[in-house]
Amino acid sequence: MRIIAGRLKGRRLKAPPGLAVRPTSDRVRENLFNILGVQVEGSSFLDLYAGTGAIGLEALSRGARRIVWVDNNPVSLRILDQNRRSCGVAETGEVITGNLPDALYQVAGSFDLVFADPPYAFDGVEALLGHAAWERIVHSESLLVLERDIRHSPPTRAGLWVQYRTVHYGETALHFYRRGLPADEQV
Repeated sequence: MRIIAGRLKGRRLKAPPGLAVRPTSDRVRENLFNILGVQVEGSSFLDLYAGTGAIGLEALSRGARRIVWVDNNPVSLRILDQNRRSCGVAETGEVITGNLPDALYQVAGSFDLVFADPPYAFDGVEALLGHAAWERIVHSESLLVLERDIRHSPPTRAGLWVQYRTVHYGETALHFYRRGLPADEQV
């Protein structure tokens, strides 16, 4: 696993052994950032279920101005710390330790881009998308990308999020959401 593009291009990233943490593949990560394109540069980026930190590090490499990683797995947090140090950005960004979705209450500021990669067996996607904390940490132009196994389709609408695009890469699907109008304001 490596950083694909930007100022940290080619840096190798560690991943824990076994299948407990499933890092986003280089191919999926590359396609994700190709889709996001210029939106990454200068963005504030929130990496949920951060695991190895690869998504946030890729965003940082491609010019994101602010990164916050959130995870609760001690092994993942240790690897994330090692990856930040090996990329020379140990003092960059913020790492929040907590269980999602309630760890969203610990997040401060507003984010342009949010990436969420919960464990594939995770059954709380609707609760994550519908969490009340989104109202204070995203704005009208924010985007959220949810990575899921193709066998686990998330809701097309939950909370303030409305799905507008899905792309598949083998067994992985990326679901793209933007803020929608509240259900009572829809036309």
